[in-house]
Amino acid sequence: MHRGNLPSHHSKRRSRFERTKPNNFWWQDRDEEIIAAVYLHGVLSTKQIADLFFGGSVSAATKRLRKLFDAGWLQRAFRPSGVGAPEALYLVERRRETVHCIADRLGWAEERVRRYWFPTQMLTDHFLEVNAFRVTIEISCRKNGVLLELWEDERFCVDRIRDDGGKVKVFAPDAYFRFFKDGTLWAYFLEWDRGTESVGRIRQKAENYATYWRKGFYTDRYGLRGFRVLWVTKEERADELMGATEKVEGAPPFWWATREVVQECKDILTEPIWTVKGERRALLS
Repeated sequence: MHRGNLPSHHSKRRSRFERTKPNNFWWQDRDEEIIAAVYLHGVLSTKQIADLFFGGSVSAATKRLRKLFDAGWLQRAFRPSGVGAPEALYLVERRRETVHCIADRLGWAEERVRRYWFPTQMLTDHFLEVNAFRVTIEISCRKNGVLLELWEDERFCVDRIRDDGGKVKVFAPDAYFRFFKDGTLWAYFLEWDRGTESVGRIRQKAENYATYWRKGFYTDRYGLRGFRVLWVTKEERADELMGATEKVEGAPPFWWATREVVQECKDILTEPIWTVKGERRALLS
């Protein structure tokens, strides 16, 4: 599929922050996969794109991403890493050509692509940590022959619920995802706690999940009956938050793990790092 070069800014000196005129840019089939993946994730780092599309080769990913950046398909943001050069983060450039490319790849109407465009105000440490968890899930699914059937970040899975008193509330998980293997479907919501919300707010979220489960809002939206909720929190908050949510009536199963353990584990699907009612479990169980 041929994609013509987009206008770019000429610079005498090659810069990490400015586009230069691309030399010998030829469209590759993988480019469309990368652009669609960056759109669906909202943002991806060079390392994440290397892991997903280049067999872990950061140098190969860097070279191709530079060409896509210079040609106007991707834009860059930078997050200070504390050591050395800032880490490059890639977002999709919002232009007619990229909208068409994404719609073509996903089989969506172009209006739907525009509606769910990643807003730059979501580019926070919280979102980046959730996104890193997502990439970990994707890589583990490939490793274990598991189909990641659906992933919806907070742009897509937001919903509304009506509590027992008739009050309408916004139901806004950090993510919802499903994977499938050997005839079994697992469905999860994700809550990624960075320690900025009160214990009372966490309990309210747990009660919202109970309402979503008990009153059938989940079934109405997804056509399924059961789900689990993954809570990832800091080690020093884990016991307190588990205690605050364990007595919520009519709640779905709550699975708990610490951020440190999640970020250090080698296989997120098979390692028993989650605490469920005092037992250690793996996601594929």
